[in-house]
Amino acid sequence: MKNRIIVVEGMDSSGKTSIAIPTISNYLEEQDIPKNLICVLPNQSDHKLAQTVKMIKGSEPESAEASFYLMYSYHIQLIHLIKKRYKQGYWVIVDRFIPSLIAYQVAHLSAIHGKQARATVVANKLSNDLESYKKIDLIIHLEITVTECLSRLSKKTNKDIIESRDYSYFKQVSDCYKLQFDPHDRGTHINGSFLNLDCRQPTMTPIKMKKILIKLLDKWFNFLKRQEVIF
Repeated sequence: MKNRIIVVEGMDSSGKTSIAIPTISNYLEEQDIPKNLICVLPNQSDHKLAQTVKMIKGSEPESAEASFYLMYSYHIQLIHLIKKRYKQGYWVIVDRFIPSLIAYQVAHLSAIHGKQARATVVANKLSNDLESYKKIDLIIHLEITVTECLSRLSKKTNKDIIESRDYSYFKQVSDCYKLQFDPHDRGTHINGSFLNLDCRQPTMTPIKMKKILIKLLDKWFNFLKRQEVIF
């Protein structure tokens, strides 16, 4: 089967790195895809910004554009790496991509300016990268509430600048994610190349999350197999 690019999206502590990505990797191996052809690429451009600020022992850039382009530079590096690994024949799993960059930048710019930044303004700055967005085969969005996000972050030690943000910041991140995904496609189902996993229910345990994700991946994989037979 032809290799694919899978992006996992979601707010901090939604379960991307700890649950979703390992589940996807194991699933691909079970589909007879060699482990050495599965490549996981982390994209922590927001946290790398925080690490850079900590490294230079300074505060956040006063200029919104400065912080934007600092994060943007990490993002550009990621795009080149995705393309390189894909051309080499890898199945590429990406921990966040353009949707998160837009969502976190809207919240970040709003925090600096003290007023709501528009998602369209940020998206326009990324117009060239949006072409890369179209090449993604599957986007998996893990949806959690802002309250749950903050609750999980509160248990974390040594939080960085992003993880130390307040409710209003993450509320803007959450709202911007929702704006980017068609509201009619929300829910636990698959529609084309977008899969939304609703993790907002109190009963959503890691085990239940894995089971639902595997069922959805089964549907997607069967869809891919039918496509390859047709074409």
